[in-house]
Amino acid sequence: SSHADSTVHWCTPGVMIRCLTLASLCVWAAGEDTGKTELVKLVAELQQQARIQQERIAAYEALVQQRVQASAESRKLSDAVYVYHKPSIYEGEEQELGIERNYLPEEQLEYLMGHVWALLCGALVVFMQAGLAMIEAGNGRVKYVPHTLLKNTTIVTASCLGWWLFGWSFAHTGPYDSFGFKENKFAGREQFAGHTFVSFRKDGQIEPSDAMGRWFYSWAICGLATVIASTGVAERMNFAGAMIFSFLFSSFIHPIVVAWTWGKGFLANMNRTGYVDFAGSGIVFMAGGWAALGGCVIS
Repeated sequence: SSHADSTVHWCTPGVMIRCLTLASLCVWAAGEDTGKTELVKLVAELQQQARIQQERIAAYEALVQQRVQASAESRKLSDAVYVYHKPSIYEGEEQELGIERNYLPEEQLEYLMGHVWALLCGALVVFMQAGLAMIEAGNGRVKYVPHTLLKNTTIVTASCLGWWLFGWSFAHTGPYDSFGFKENKFAGREQFAGHTFVSFRKDGQIEPSDAMGRWFYSWAICGLATVIASTGVAERMNFAGAMIFSFLFSSFIHPIVVAWTWGKGFLANMNRTGYVDFAGSGIVFMAGGWAALGGCVIS
């Protein structure tokens, strides 16, 4: 009877709740000790990882410093070679004094391929002008065919003269700022009439530059825009008017458009990307088209 009473006493809900609570406390205490141990291990691992990362950062900074120093040394070397020792096609007293030097083999290849490529592309663009002359002649009356062909041939000469005197200087020359954009954001003012395409040495020899090849290709593009503009006014303009228009268009109108865009003017610097026109859809064809529309309205 006493044994049964004690069993009943231990099985009461209150006793069971107290037992469960005590067991939970024991488990929590044991888990807390285990958690503390794991936390200590985790902190130790993180400290070890932090030390490894600090060592890697220090090694990386040392490597960057070495590369910066090496770059500075190579820049000094490059400045000494390419700035203070101007390349020349001649040999003479200047090279003996260290003022000039011969072109390096890679420079000779670069200039050769650059000039050949500019001449080839410029010739292809000139053939486009011949194609436009055929289009204009085919769309007009038969009696105007000789006038059209003579006009378009002479327009090439007028545009060449205008681009040489004024156009190239406005479009593709500086002065430029430190970021490579025009200082006044509008037009250049150097190399009028190609006066710096060549330089004269003390011994009377002429030293060429790579500007002539770039000038030829850009003139071909300017001539194309001029012919586009003149084609739009077929049989609407006499010969003298076409020549005057072609000279003015290639001297001032088209060069200013080029200066704002390809020439690193304000449109090229209006945002991070700038004005982008790889094939001249706006600079060449749209400019020539608008000029042709204006000519049609006037005539």
